[in-house]
Amino acid sequence: MRITKWFLLALAAGCLALTVHGEPMATLDLHAFVGPSPVDNIGTPWLLAHGRQVLDGTPFQVDGVILLYATNAVQKSRPARTNVNDIPVGKAFERLHLLASSQSTSPDGTVMARIHLRYADGSNAVVEVRYGDHVRTWFGPWHKPEAPLGDPNARMAWIIQNSGAATTDDYIRFFHVALTNPVPGKEVRSLSLESNKRAAGLMILGMSVGPAEAERLPDTQPAPKSPYPDLRPRTGEPARGEGIVRSRAGAPIAGARVRVMGVREFNTNYSESRTDDPAVGAETTTDADGRFILPPLPDNRLYRVLAVADGFEPFTHGGADPKSDPIEIRLAPLAAPDATGNPFAHLRVVSPEGMLLAGTLVEPQGVATDAGSSWGGPQGFPENYVTGTNGEVVLTRKEPFTRIQVRICAPGFAPAHIWLEATTTVQTVAVSAGSTLRGRVLKEGQPLAGVRVGVSGSNRSLEVYAGQYEARTGSDGVFAFEHLPPNIAWSFYGMTDSLKSYGALPPRIAQSAGEGETNDLGDLTVVPGLRLAGKIQTRHGEPLPENLKVRLSFNNSWDSRIAGVDAEGRFAFEGLFQGQISVSMEVARLAVEQRQPQRGCVE
Repeated sequence: MRITKWFLLALAAGCLALTVHGEPMATLDLHAFVGPSPVDNIGTPWLLAHGRQVLDGTPFQVDGVILLYATNAVQKSRPARTNVNDIPVGKAFERLHLLASSQSTSPDGTVMARIHLRYADGSNAVVEVRYGDHVRTWFGPWHKPEAPLGDPNARMAWIIQNSGAATTDDYIRFFHVALTNPVPGKEVRSLSLESNKRAAGLMILGMSVGPAEAERLPDTQPAPKSPYPDLRPRTGEPARGEGIVRSRAGAPIAGARVRVMGVREFNTNYSESRTDDPAVGAETTTDADGRFILPPLPDNRLYRVLAVADGFEPFTHGGADPKSDPIEIRLAPLAAPDATGNPFAHLRVVSPEGMLLAGTLVEPQGVATDAGSSWGGPQGFPENYVTGTNGEVVLTRKEPFTRIQVRICAPGFAPAHIWLEATTTVQTVAVSAGSTLRGRVLKEGQPLAGVRVGVSGSNRSLEVYAGQYEARTGSDGVFAFEHLPPNIAWSFYGMTDSLKSYGALPPRIAQSAGEGETNDLGDLTVVPGLRLAGKIQTRHGEPLPENLKVRLSFNNSWDSRIAGVDAEGRFAFEGLFQGQISVSMEVARLAVEQRQPQRGCVE
């Protein structure tokens, strides 16, 4: 009799196990629990495809993001929830699957969150989600190596290219995490999420339950063509970057112009884009399907790309890799200024002969209101405007303003730095050919090729500041700033990062000539460079923050340098010139910062 009882119990347990194993994967309904998240802050609501998605062979229902509380700086002003309770399940299962990522970083192995399983019989169990084992931050390093996840049942499942991430040479990713149910034979009535209150905040897009050996389904999102992170060797060989331009609603835009506006190195951020690279100005247009192929570009750089189309607001993509997957740019519709009721300035750009100049870049620099003037960033306007086929553009924002300061950059002409009135009257501005400033850089009598030099308006008042421009020496050591604003006093200097192997080229005052004329600075000899080194330590011996950097800026030139800080807190700069400097400390940013430094557009 005892044998029969045990046999029946074993048979029942075996049937239960077979039932669990044979169950198909089931998605959990999270729509009642999603809320505000970092995804909302990057201004791309189309970024995450909602609805049923199959990723890494596993189905998920995506209705938004569940964000848990974290102690990172971003959440200090907008704290998320510490607990999300009673998510219905109603099934027995062997594995709990998460589509998840992290808002920020923590040391590997840190318990970010706990998932409480409540069984139908009233018992409970807990499974943990750990940073570095199951997930990492949702902004992954695009061109930099990263340690693999510690849990073999966790891997990247959804990879997305996005302008916001590209500003810091990152990409967006979410992970498929498979967690084992401690008691797979019991029905799980519900589950709850608990933050462990660490810097890394758990972000969950979807949850599913099912057997340990589930059938893999075809993915609904295409796999990327390029590796992520992309560590392929780059030699500078030409590559033709691709992309598509769409409306905000997703319709392709034909005839949009796509232009390279800046170039930067891998593993640098958007603000370090240069405009003196030969690739700047490379341009193409979209076909009937909204697709474009850029002219050949060296594959060892990132490219800041501007897209413009009649009837749409222009948009600048944070950094395109010509050897990577096609980028997607979406343009917002441009409302007629009279229809919005917002204040605006109407500009027409013409050549000295009065010819309408289409495709001219117009950059907001400052704004004036009844309360005063302010500068820095686009001030609520789009970052860039481009004149249409009639040479005209309308600049508008929601907040009232009386004037807007703009920099007008037309190829082949000197930049114009002017104020426009907020009025319905069309204001016509004729750009000039400008002047040329040239010279030659030498070391011990020999020309230095390929080094960068700069000029910055010596009058740094933001009302009249003439801008900052860079040039590069040729094989004969000669540089030339063409189409400079004429009759301006400049501070001329060598870019210290470019010259540090040779010495330094200290600042000196230089004057641009009249329109159409050239001023030659003659031969300029580098001098021995200076070294600045130091050590950073905390007041009471606490560990230094991760990714700590030291920034050095020069007060009499538009030049700055960044140095890393080692484990002992030491840093060093080489190739400096004598003068007053500013030194500050920085750590890796937790929030996406899309900004562009004030710079010029001299070719």
